[in-house]
Amino acid sequence: MDSLLRTFSENTGPWLLTALALIIIVACAVAGLWLKLRRLYRRWRTLLDEASGANLERLLEHHLVEKVRLDDRVRALEDLGGRLESALRRSNRRAALVRFDAFEDVGGQQSFALAMLDDLGNGIVLTSLIGRNDCRVYCKPIEDWKSPKNLSPEEREALRLAQEAP
Repeated sequence: MDSLLRTFSENTGPWLLTALALIIIVACAVAGLWLKLRRLYRRWRTLLDEASGANLERLLEHHLVEKVRLDDRVRALEDLGGRLESALRRSNRRAALVRFDAFEDVGGQQSFALAMLDDLGNGIVLTSLIGRNDCRVYCKPIEDWKSPKNLSPEEREALRLAQEAP
């Protein structure tokens, strides 16, 4: 024990400097923690003040109920969006019109072939042939971008243009 006291008394300066450094480090750590605690306390007070004095548990319960309600609404909207997307694929939104002269003695490109299809390539090609004394209208079915009936070059062109339509 005497040797320990002698060692300490002979090296008092370095020991005191080390103790002072440790005290400064601990004081800085305490000051930093005190500042963090003050910021946390301010945030906590802000949260409680925004609750207008209401019970925080009731406020959180209200937010949870609202979140569940919104989740249900989002799910319903996603279902509706899926149904609308499916219906849109089956709607006739691809259309193309090709005008032409069906007969040499009738000009002005009054005859036409009109293709109306959905995104799956199902629909019709409606053709109107205008002559001097008569008008003929033909309707041919289209399934999967093909027709079981023979198509004229103008009808094939209307089908191609409808297929390329956005």
